Amino acid sequence: MNFFEHQDKAHRNTQQLIGLFALSIAVMIIAIYIATLFLFRMAPHICWHPGLFLYVAGITIIA
Repeated sequence: MNFFEHQDKAHRNTQQLIGLFALSIAVMIIAIYIATLFLFRMAPHICWHPGLFLYVAGITIIA
């Protein structure tokens, strides 16, 4: 395998890792949002609180 083949393989691996990282962040945001709904007992009433979701997403991304 020459340098350019190694470079192409590293590029593909990097793209895959970035995709998996973005997916893991999205799953964490959703999990924390659902946990927050149950923590404050808001889940039985209305399951979509856009302000709360944006707050959770912002804090998760900053962290």
